[in-house]
Amino acid sequence: MEGPTRPQIPSREPAVLVLDQDSAVCQALRAIAGPFGVAVEFYRSAEPYFQSCDPDQPGCLFADPDTPGVGGLGFFARLARHRVHLPVVFTSPCGEVPAVVLAMKAGAFDYLQKPCDPADLGRVLAGALQWDAENHQRIVGFHRVQRRLGCLTPAERDVLQLLLAGMGNRAMAAELHVSVRAIEVRRAKIMEKMKAHSLAELVCHAVTGLLGDFAPEGRRDNSPASHIDSGSGPRRTSS
Repeated sequence: MEGPTRPQIPSREPAVLVLDQDSAVCQALRAIAGPFGVAVEFYRSAEPYFQSCDPDQPGCLFADPDTPGVGGLGFFARLARHRVHLPVVFTSPCGEVPAVVLAMKAGAFDYLQKPCDPADLGRVLAGALQWDAENHQRIVGFHRVQRRLGCLTPAERDVLQLLLAGMGNRAMAAELHVSVRAIEVRRAKIMEKMKAHSLAELVCHAVTGLLGDFAPEGRRDNSPASHIDSGSGPRRTSS
């Protein structure tokens, strides 16, 4: 059986997070991922996971919909609120087509029927870790910029919009009916809040956040299992 290729994530090691009342899937994943140095963490309900989850943690998440706190669309909404953007693999004894379709529409990366075939489990694990390795930094970066944009005041956002339009300080002052000094102060605040060291860097951050160049489309508005662009979405495999 071919195991997962260990993804290269700068400064952070990937982890496989398992939300399941049955430890069988966790044990199987440990047998597959352990030799590659990928940690597997086990939670019997969603609550302890959400109490300690790290939005910057790379990896993937395996979850049984019958686990307390996992079932339904609310689970993905809660992941979004905690800024967790990992690919989610559902595992369930129920393999009926409606259940699989519902899971995929909810935003699952993949769906495996229990008991999981080790070959299928290894293949799906490899795909989820690989997708996250390729997209994690862009997703986290996008949401980091979104949070910084959210810290701007309305007046600062007005200046930022005019900056993106290519206006100079005097033109912006005339447009907004304020002094040039007020524009300079707002620009400085924008640079500070956006953590930009140059105008070019500020523009890059702003375009990313305002236009959503790396914004995932579709699932839960900011999902990991949706496309970053037309060619980089996760490949969902059948069980």
